[in-house]
Amino acid sequence: MFAKSLKCLKCNKRYDLGWYFEGCKNCESEDFTSNLTVDYDYERIKDSIPRTIFERPHQLWDYKMLLPVKHQRNIVSLGEGNTPLIKSSRLGERFGLINLYFKNEGMNPTLSYKDRLASVAVSKGLELNATKTVVSSSGNHGAAAAAYSARAGLECVIFTLSTAPTTMLALMRCYSDKVIAVTSSEGRWDMMKKCVEELHMYPLSTYTRWPTGNPYGVEGYKTIAYEIFSQMSMHVPDFVVVPVGYGDGLYGIWKGFWELRELGFSNSIPRMVAVETSAGAPLNEAYRHNRSKIDRVPIKHDTVAFSIMTTVCGYHALYALRESSGLSYAVGDQEILNAQFDLARLEGLATETSSAATVAAINELTESGELDKSDTVVCVLTSSALKQLNVNPKWSAPLTVVDADWRKVRELL
Repeated sequence: MFAKSLKCLKCNKRYDLGWYFEGCKNCESEDFTSNLTVDYDYERIKDSIPRTIFERPHQLWDYKMLLPVKHQRNIVSLGEGNTPLIKSSRLGERFGLINLYFKNEGMNPTLSYKDRLASVAVSKGLELNATKTVVSSSGNHGAAAAAYSARAGLECVIFTLSTAPTTMLALMRCYSDKVIAVTSSEGRWDMMKKCVEELHMYPLSTYTRWPTGNPYGVEGYKTIAYEIFSQMSMHVPDFVVVPVGYGDGLYGIWKGFWELRELGFSNSIPRMVAVETSAGAPLNEAYRHNRSKIDRVPIKHDTVAFSIMTTVCGYHALYALRESSGLSYAVGDQEILNAQFDLARLEGLATETSSAATVAAINELTESGELDKSDTVVCVLTSSALKQLNVNPKWSAPLTVVDADWRKVRELL
């Protein structure tokens, strides 16, 4: 294993590769906590990594040299990774882009990119002698955490909301019988914190006031960058568009591209584009006003993109945007629903609303003049529409019912 330590993104203080899930205590204040990230011995990796590793895409654990798990026996996998990168056939033309791509993460085992995080986080948990896991989630994260915990033989406690979509609740309960609905969103974090501190459960998601997450799990998202690079014949796209809640995915994907440059495989890093829902966009608020930290924002209204509706975001997301000269957008429900419909009808890709937010942002990117026709743009579609099929009104209208009378059917058609 080439992982050396955990490092604070703000003050660079180092911690051992242990039980650290509440961010950096060295530079913490009442209104700020910095994320910790795994640091590696990149010079040793340069001497050891096969030069052919990025010539074709692989499963997630084929990149284990760049992941923080030491022993093969601790690896917990369900075959995650190596998801399709699909070139647009029709939407690109509408936007005036000749190189628009979709990274379809809905092809992972529990139908979302959270499987990448869960696989690495649970594997590291076994290495840290975890006996039970705990997570706070309204859907995708909880399902992935419970599935990989089950695979590892670990009981998983999930704190969720009773308002979560029925399909999401059912999927979480497929893998765990400890799915508990808490009456308030932040109350889930309080209960999770108690489980970590008093019952020594291993956390698979954030539970702190300022999202710090599981720094080992975030490393799983780097493999999205590795795969995109391989699938593009070892070229780096100009823009990578990612839906953002607490920011783990955005930071992890950026870090993967940063590592490719650090290791000498590429010469550039894409501009990262963060997309939030206009119902609550803390990262967008901080980035557009050039703030040094992310403040809490109110939720203005309900949204169809519930997976990315948050009042606060992790500092690591702001870090990734700044380091990549990135862009930030907040999109509305109607834009998201239209993009979801267009992805299905024009590209054959049925995605969750939060994923469709990335395509909704392409409109703003093109209208603002940020994109050239020849730019290569990748939208990360983080989850499948099967998680919430009844959200889009165009998909849930009453069916047309006719008699088996050809004249009537022909007239209808």
